[in-house]
Amino acid sequence: MELIGLYPVLFGGLWGYINKEGSVVIEPQFDRAHNFSEGKANVMIDYEWGYINRNGKFVIEPKFDVAGPFHEGLAFVETKGKWCYINNKGKIIIKTNFENVGEFSEGIAPVMTDDEWGYINRNGKLVIKPKFEFAGAFREKLGWVKTNGKWGCITVEGNIVIEPQFDRAGYFSEGLAWVEIRGKCGYIDKSGNMVIMPQFDESSHFSEGLAPVKIHGKWGYIDKNGKIFIEPQFNKASLFAGGLAAVIIDGDLGYINKNGDYIWNPTR
Repeated sequence: MELIGLYPVLFGGLWGYINKEGSVVIEPQFDRAHNFSEGKANVMIDYEWGYINRNGKFVIEPKFDVAGPFHEGLAFVETKGKWCYINNKGKIIIKTNFENVGEFSEGIAPVMTDDEWGYINRNGKLVIKPKFEFAGAFREKLGWVKTNGKWGCITVEGNIVIEPQFDRAGYFSEGLAWVEIRGKCGYIDKSGNMVIMPQFDESSHFSEGLAPVKIHGKWGYIDKNGKIFIEPQFNKASLFAGGLAAVIIDGDLGYINKNGDYIWNPTR
């Protein structure tokens, strides 16, 4: 989530945005709404996706079947089964014939062809040959790929730096990445060393020094020492951004601060 100070919320079936104080700043009007990225948020109206600015005005009109967030000035979109990348004016920059695509990071993006994943550059040229069962976006100069059912990490040149060995994994953030081994999640550093032992039922990425984890059916937050920071109590919990994190209780969305206090209560 971008530190733009706007957060999507659901009102009576429609999505709008609040600020850090919990005040509505973009009125509910969207069927779906995502976080801001590079000054724009991807939102859906009448089953078509477009992009709004922080004033709630469309800067790229709804016309896509799928629309991803902007990263490094580009966003992937899909229309009538065709994937491409647009710039922040909505102009198509890269046309593709790939079966699936992902976001740009470190100048490259994961793409799938013939059920195998590789990476393209900003010119749309393959720079890492499709050979993986799955490939994720790069974070902190490392990308996760899946080979023979296991996850490991490569560099932007395609060199393996962490051998495929994990059952599942998430991207690096603040120097750590969550991994799953035999049904439990922990965290490794960029050398592949386990720094928080596998003990959680589910995990997510670190942001602002905290990471959501699931213990005994409920989500809470840990610090980088693996200590519980906010007690598990939520049905779902997202990353902190700008000091706030979205949480769900009984299907209702709310926002908490780092004290675990609500600024937007899911029961309101």
